[in-house]
Amino acid sequence: MTTETDTTRTLRGDLGAKAATTGGILGALAMTSCCILPLLLVSGRRFAELCNGRSIFAPSAHAQYTVFTGQLKKRRPQPPYSIPLLVPYDSFAKGLLALRQKQAMKGTVATFTNAQITARFQPNVQRGLAAGALPGMPPSSHIHDLRAAYVAGVAA
Repeated sequence: MTTETDTTRTLRGDLGAKAATTGGILGALAMTSCCILPLLLVSGRRFAELCNGRSIFAPSAHAQYTVFTGQLKKRRPQPPYSIPLLVPYDSFAKGLLALRQKQAMKGTVATFTNAQITARFQPNVQRGLAAGALPGMPPSSHIHDLRAAYVAGVAA
């Protein structure tokens, strides 16, 4: 039996409003490493999948979906597949582009291992989450909680 976490319960109540404002958050945080947080929330992807520079998020026939390539934790490469987004793809793509541009200033991220990506970016992103970079998220939230919030948003 699965139980909801406090984070999921908190987000379920106001996720519609949060998804509507996430596009604005993507733009507002685009010049900091915290632009990662809204991208994680609206895509439901793992931290390394989003930040490694090797994953591909292509447009889909549906405005609220992306075709994702680069799933981790699989023994063999997986074929591209569509995933729903909590915002229109265009908003997501702008935030992802801002992230990639910011990462380009720090070196060739695509050559880093997933462990190097996590060590380099995750501590600052976790601090941003604890400091309230995503309104409505409890300060005790962890980056992985954003996947649960995403699932709650997709299911709503």
